[in-house]
Amino acid sequence: STVKLPTGKRAAENAELEWSPNGNEVMLAVRPTDWWTKARERFVRMTQGPVFVQSSTEDFLAWEDLRRSASLRSVISVDVRTGATRELLSEKKINTYNLLQDGLALTFNEDITKKTDYDVINGVESQVMVQPVGGGDARKVISSTKGITINWSRDGRGYAYAKDGNIFVGGVDGAERHLIGKKEDPDKTKTLTETEKKEA
Repeated sequence: STVKLPTGKRAAENAELEWSPNGNEVMLAVRPTDWWTKARERFVRMTQGPVFVQSSTEDFLAWEDLRRSASLRSVISVDVRTGATRELLSEKKINTYNLLQDGLALTFNEDITKKTDYDVINGVESQVMVQPVGGGDARKVISSTKGITINWSRDGRGYAYAKDGNIFVGGVDGAERHLIGKKEDPDKTKTLTETEKKEA
């Protein structure tokens, strides 16, 4: 049978499909049906106009802004037995999302990029959030993914990443902690610098 998506929504081509642990539901990303029309119109203006100007004074170059618009989507679940749908994540710029192994929550990377990164091609900054599948508010897990690569545990509840010679571990249920490496004490560094200046 054909599943009827919510009114005004269409499955996103970049949707990751996630099965619930019991096999009764499929999670997928959707976006407004008029997104394709608007994206096409912007593409035509940029490629078929007599003159098209991009300015570095804008937060985002036009080409990148168009590319980033593909992350604007929401996530729904579809009951494969009844065809019923429900929204799990409201519409926002979602780069990736994953269902925890126990099916109780989704983790997702929400795009918080503020402007075009001229040092990294297609550079993206995200914040990692966790959203209970049963409802409730999303909670921030990692404030920024800039400069780090996150490795998740098999069940999706734990993570680890390295930054500046340090390794950090954490999970969706608790606080992050420093595991390996030595954090530099900014106050100690400041005192040392001031002392060195006096000696000089």
